[in-house]
Formats: sequence, structure tokens, C-alpha cells
Amino acid sequence: MNLVEVRLLRHFDAIYYTKSVTRAAQQLGQSQPTVSIGFGHLRKQFRDPLFVRTSEGMEPTPHATALIGRVRS
Repeated sequence: MNLVEVRLLRHFDAIYYTKSVTRAAQQLGQSQPTVSIGFGHLRKQFRDPLFVRTSEGMEPTPHATALIGRVRS
């Protein structure tokens, strides 16, 4: 895995947990646009959408699911 900013990994973890960019931003004490922009950088770096919007919130892609353990450790 390439070097990724810890701040962006926190964004990823919060979105994975909350299933929402807005709730992730609230949890992190940051603005929604800040988290959204950071998350866009992660998508480019991992070359994967990481999450897809559904009626139940942001659902992780298989790639995101494979990454979450390493991100949390």
C-alpha cells in the first residue's frame, strides 16, 4: 500500500462506520466538504470508488472491505 495521509484514513474509517460523509464529518469535527474532498483523494489513490450510494447509505466496495482491517490497525 502506498503512503496515505493518516487524516484521510480517518475519513475512510469514519465513512465506513457511519455510512455517511455528512455524519463522518460531524464525528470528526470537520466540514462535510473537507471530508468529501479528502475522500476524493483516497478514491484516486486506491483507484476504486470505495463506497457506493444506496438507499441505506454509503456501502463499501469489496476493495474498501478488504482495506478496513489494515486502516483500523
